[in-house]
Amino acid sequence: MTNDRLIFKQGVLSRAVADLQLCAIEQVGLQQGFIARLFNMGRVQVRGTGIDAVHLPAIADPVALQRSIQEAMGTLPPAGAPVPRHGNATRATD
Repeated sequence: MTNDRLIFKQGVLSRAVADLQLCAIEQVGLQQGFIARLFNMGRVQVRGTGIDAVHLPAIADPVALQRSIQEAMGTLPPAGAPVPRHGNATRATD
């Protein structure tokens, strides 16, 4: 993953490459069964405009990759950033 692209390369003898612009990504999904959750494993799926869904192989800590992609896309605040509050979060005092 770079600042503006997600590149996925697969294969040794034959090569398949998926090169996605972050601005073209619409959805980042996650597949984790019960056993995979216990071992912190899972598969990340990326869908975007004009591309087929890209299904990454099972990886360790897929939630971190999902979050990194969403942060790079600008759809998620960076980790540790304050979360904006909705509603009446401030009160006037006398």
